[in-house]
Amino acid sequence: MKTSRLGLLLIVTLVLWSSSALASVSGSCANCHTMHATDGAGNTLAGGAKGSLTIGGCVGCHTGNNEDADGASAGAGGVPYVMDTAEPTYGPEYSGGTLVANVQTLAGGSFWWVGKSAGNDATTGHNVTTDGLCDFDMDAPGRRDGDQTAFSSGAPLTCAGTMGCHGDRSVAGDYASISGAHHGSSSTTVDDSFRFLDGIAGTEAPDWEYAAAIDNHNSYKAQARSEASTMSDGGDTISSLCGQCHGDFHSGTDTVSDGSAWLRHPTDIVLPAGEYASYASIPDESGIYNIIAPVGVATPIASTADVTLANSVVTCISCHRAHGSPYADLLRWDYANISAGSPIGGVDNNGCFACHTSKDG
Repeated sequence: MKTSRLGLLLIVTLVLWSSSALASVSGSCANCHTMHATDGAGNTLAGGAKGSLTIGGCVGCHTGNNEDADGASAGAGGVPYVMDTAEPTYGPEYSGGTLVANVQTLAGGSFWWVGKSAGNDATTGHNVTTDGLCDFDMDAPGRRDGDQTAFSSGAPLTCAGTMGCHGDRSVAGDYASISGAHHGSSSTTVDDSFRFLDGIAGTEAPDWEYAAAIDNHNSYKAQARSEASTMSDGGDTISSLCGQCHGDFHSGTDTVSDGSAWLRHPTDIVLPAGEYASYASIPDESGIYNIIAPVGVATPIASTADVTLANSVVTCISCHRAHGSPYADLLRWDYANISAGSPIGGVDNNGCFACHTSKDG
């Protein structure tokens, strides 16, 4: 049996279930767990066992190379590696006028650029401190007094739990909050939520967007609102999750001036006609979903190219990666080098112009 570079194997099977995806582990218990903090050969594990008697914990189990046969490139039979062992090839993005889509990074990006043992750049990813992944101490940008006030200096971010994104966020601790989810036996709704984000709806590409394409991508839950309205939804959208920590970037308060001009970039807004009408124009691709700047929909369905202006909703992750990217602010593209007036129609400067199609004259 082939193992990852950390000597770990986690066989994950994805099954679409309603609007979410269920990840259920199968295989030998010893692949992931240890009874007495030893490896399979009886040697004592360096640093001891992790929570829930796991060999590698959150970070160890999800560290590896997505190009390995037991990685995400193998589709539903692999492990989604969110921390790479070497700098991954980033994408999808345009390089030299060519769409680079068959890349190593998954839908959420990678912690490699922010990880203290790798890129160590605090601007490029979420500063998750679980299992020593990062050691930056910072406030959540856009945090309001009414948001998760615990997310401040001295209370670092974790993978899951009350201080994290995944798992039951009413339960403290990475392992307690995610307990049972990998086996499909969680006592809460975690195991049948999108990517174990409790209560969040969506459907997953079976390879976690390892080879993202117009008909191979996640489908994110979004809820459109009017331009100046206060954001109010059922708490099951991807942007509402982000807004729990970054409330100033998601609320409907103080967002517009003089009734029209935005004071910050909108989220949960349907792409209007006009300058956005060519959102789906992708060189060398046919279809109408743009994998460079993904949009959300009111009713997530299995990966499809059939997303139109009438139901395309801007979300937080239309511009950002959840885990990290090579670029500042976890952006999907290099914002500092986005420049209007490109002679090739914004292909090299693709980021903002994926939606703002008329601005790149």
